[in-house]
Amino acid sequence: MRGALYSVWLAGLALLAGAGCQITSTTHVPTEGATHQRGKAVVPPGDVLEVYYPVPFVSPPNLTTESTFNDCSVIEQKPDHFRIKNSNPFSREVTWEARGVPITATSAPTVQIGVGVPPPAPAARKEERTEFANDAK
Repeated sequence: MRGALYSVWLAGLALLAGAGCQITSTTHVPTEGATHQRGKAVVPPGDVLEVYYPVPFVSPPNLTTESTFNDCSVIEQKPDHFRIKNSNPFSREVTWEARGVPITATSAPTVQIGVGVPPPAPAARKEERTEFANDAK
């Protein structure tokens, strides 16, 4: 009887230690020219995790998440990351997929200085004449 009680106590202690010492990790895999990105994240119990996309999007992408019980919820979504909440007493591994238009060098507006503006005309120059009082050469 004492051995069984001790085993139950050890199992409970291991469960609590595992839940309290969860390491948060995320992995990202950009694919298809970064228009489609996917990854995995471990959300600690009762916590909120920010997951950043490897390549940010122009606007918030179409995001889908999935976990074992699908009980984690996305609480905020931005073009460069999303926040996901786990209200459970156990950590959850969440897989995510995002589809959208990535930020690239060509998608940012380009600014060209002086294009379409003609250069200023040179100022009209007055001829200056100097007259001498005596006609000396």
